[in-house]
Amino acid sequence: RLAAAVVLAAAAAALRDVQRESLRVAAEVALLRSPDDKRGAVLYSSAVEVLVDYVNCGLGVAEAARPVRMCLIALTGLATGDDAGWSSVRDALADKGAADAVVACLSQRGCPPGVVEAALRLASQLALAPGASAALAAAGVAPLVVAAVRTPDARSRGGYLALCCRLGAQPAGRRALV
Repeated sequence: RLAAAVVLAAAAAALRDVQRESLRVAAEVALLRSPDDKRGAVLYSSAVEVLVDYVNCGLGVAEAARPVRMCLIALTGLATGDDAGWSSVRDALADKGAADAVVACLSQRGCPPGVVEAALRLASQLALAPGASAALAAAGVAPLVVAAVRTPDARSRGGYLALCCRLGAQPAGRRALV
């Protein structure tokens, strides 16, 4: 029992350290205003990996729900843009694990609603780019979307419907949904 308690305490301390670093990076990312700065954060820095890693290690830990949501929001901010060059940024986010992190959130039973909604917003941005949409499809998002859309009382049904439409606009997403 003592060994188990020591292991759990060490795991909790490690999670707190990762959480601190992730929240610091999320705050820095939130301050980025220009598209070039955002592209740089996605393409050339390790910010995305830090955020994605925390989403993956914080899932299922009750006290990590708020930081996980903040990391997803920061990733969504990086993915959000209107000009033609934004597809490469979304594809890079997917390559660095953002698509897999989204699917991990959406497939987890009992995931807090705020985390699900943040994951859906990120997925909707990623689904706008062909490569990122293919990454979402490969990670298994389509069955989750179809199941949620078929459930009339699904809490985030509107978010899933929006994601379904965006996935359907890309060849890989359309194939996965069919």
